[in-house]
Amino acid sequence: MIKFTHGGSFNKTETFFKRSKSIFDKYEHVLHRYGHEGVLALAAATPIDSALTASSWDYKITKTKNSCRITWTNSNVRSGIPI
Repeated sequence: MIKFTHGGSFNKTETFFKRSKSIFDKYEHVLHRYGHEGVLALAAATPIDSALTASSWDYKITKTKNSCRITWTNSNVRSGIPI
């Protein structure tokens, strides 16, 4: 049988998690900046037959427990095919 007892407080643990969350929030701000810069770069690199495809770029930030991800998308669809 395993028995676990604890005496004291969890102040250091709580401080660690609060600090980790604030660091994670800082990274989210940076990801938004790079997401926006990516949208501008993709729009500039997209051929402009009609400006619709170039202006249809967007990004999404996905946070998981262990990572963050930027995904760039384009919402322009022609004849049912994503461009």
